Amino acid sequence: MKISFTKIAIVLSLCITIFISVCPPSFATPRRVEECGIESYVSKPDSACGILSYISKESPACGVERYKQQKSKECPDYKSADRGYFESSCPVDYSPTGSNKTECVESCDDCNKPRCIKKKYSVECVRSELIPTCSLPKFGVEKYKSCRHPSHEIEAFQTCSLPVFGVAQYKECDIRKTKAELISYIQGLEPNIDVMGVALIQNTGNLLKLGGNETAMACYIKRWESDPLYKDALDELKNIQFPALFGVAYDPSNYDCSNPPPLSVSTESCSDGTPRCKFQTAYNAALKFFETNKAEVAALLDDIASRTDGTYKTQLESLNATLDSYYKP
Repeated sequence: MKISFTKIAIVLSLCITIFISVCPPSFATPRRVEECGIESYVSKPDSACGILSYISKESPACGVERYKQQKSKECPDYKSADRGYFESSCPVDYSPTGSNKTECVESCDDCNKPRCIKKKYSVECVRSELIPTCSLPKFGVEKYKSCRHPSHEIEAFQTCSLPVFGVAQYKECDIRKTKAELISYIQGLEPNIDVMGVALIQNTGNLLKLGGNETAMACYIKRWESDPLYKDALDELKNIQFPALFGVAYDPSNYDCSNPPPLSVSTESCSDGTPRCKFQTAYNAALKFFETNKAEVAALLDDIASRTDGTYKTQLESLNATLDSYYKP
């Protein structure tokens, strides 16, 4: 990747946008999300919950309320046909025959008499056969009782909560990013590390150049030129910018960097539109990008998604190593 110093003003607005939209610092806040675990499932009536009630109806399972009625000799109060003699009149269920008969009976009413003949009148009566009506099991069922019974159709199922019904509510926990938010963060950050890393190197060089310290500039180049990540940026700095500024070609052997002068690069903000201010603003944005995301990745490594899923932990560790390779304060 090659980003020249002449394009840094264009990169600047991009870097600030990247920093704001992709890399805002996050904080662990109480939320109810999937990563916190499940507190409850949806509750509803279902066949999987068991049967609450069967419909109420008349059926053999409920027992007999009444049997059919029919005439039968087996009914209570049945009376067979009969003929008999009664003293004066026929009982209510007998009919007189219309003839009287004198009957002599011996009696011992007067035991003092050796022999007594008593005359007595009697009435001849007849009774027809009386077959009453009643309800008996043998006549068949006329009506069953009404009840709720397992042999009936199901009226309602019990209500319960099951995983197959879906999640009603997640547990509450302190979390920085959900897995979806973490994926979005990683995908947004990865392609911009190169841009911001080069911007940091270039604008550090630009600010050193404006300071006019040849040794400081040479030692800065010497420090980074062996890093393949910054080859394009450092090639432009040492082959074009250094000679133009100091009038000599860059030669690392001409400079003793065992005790290099301090690289005093300001981080003060400005807004005056000068070249220094443009370089300063771009430098500050790049520096802030790395500082913020280093802290953010470190925090996310201890967040729920990383602790519970090794895939996310591996991705974050790789991202942290990439940030380290660019950002070396």
